[in-house]
Amino acid sequence: MAEEVARNGFSVKMVFVGKLEDIEGVNASFPIIRTRGLYENGTLEYLRENLS
Repeated sequence: MAEEVARNGFSVKMVFVGKLEDIEGVNASFPIIRTRGLYENGTLEYLRENLS
């Protein structure tokens, strides 16, 4: 979905909270931010650090 949004001219920043091997080799045209925690822990980590 992020690729399509970027392709339509919007600025995209993707937050990835899964396992690294799931995105290995992905050539994205936008930054992919990874969290230390996985899945729900990664989601909470990102929200705590970036929404205040």
